[in-house]
Amino acid sequence: MPSNVLVLNQNYEPLNVCNATRAFNLIDRGKAEILEHVLSEELEELIAAKLGHPTHDPHGDPIPSADLEIEERPTQALSSLTPGSSGVFVRVSDSDPGMLRYLAELGITPGDRFEITDRQPFGGPVFARFTGRVHPLGGELAAAMRVEPDRPVTRPV
Repeated sequence: MPSNVLVLNQNYEPLNVCNATRAFNLIDRGKAEILEHVLSEELEELIAAKLGHPTHDPHGDPIPSADLEIEERPTQALSSLTPGSSGVFVRVSDSDPGMLRYLAELGITPGDRFEITDRQPFGGPVFARFTGRVHPLGGELAAAMRVEPDRPVTRPV
């Protein structure tokens, strides 16, 4: 692979960036600040057009528009839901890239529908069905996963 090609993950998928100023942080947030000072708006727009103007990064976080507007819908932590709850997994915290890699290994990606089948108390695992398979998700991971439930649910304290 040529050294000037950006990749999204180990599968060598093209990097979905809206523009370097805002979205090169998909690879390294620190590089975004450097790149914003060296890319012209024209090149930025060419990159965005070539990549189809993505609206979300690989973690599921919204990417600002060219006008720097962010469309962010309300979400809940997967860990806050009760058995029988369902919805769409929309993003995972990007503070630990290992979480996204682990979910990808399980075949779970932002945009997937889920249903909570069971949960254990005291921060124990949450059991969620994604694409026909039930996965036990540890308390830390379930707390980092943000979802749009079909119906907002508040679990009893």
